[in-house]
Amino acid sequence: MTTSHYIDKADIVATLRSRGLDARADFVDKELPDRVDTYQNAALLRTLDIDPSTMAPSPAPQSEGASAAAPSAPAMSAAESPAESERA
Repeated sequence: MTTSHYIDKADIVATLRSRGLDARADFVDKELPDRVDTYQNAALLRTLDIDPSTMAPSPAPQSEGASAAAPSAPAMSAAESPAESERA
């Protein structure tokens, strides 16, 4: 299995603009996330003639679900605790 690597969307956009491909740069800027998974988007990068190995790697994005779920779990259990004590 191939591991995912990420590059900054801004690097892709800058490369395309430097080639005078403004419409493609606008498309990439609008459609892709800030951190682009090079494995998942390999076909698009080949179509755009972008070689990810020539660009600086970017850290993997954090999962939105994981970061949002962690803080809400303790708050939820704390909110349930007083309600249970009131019933007793």
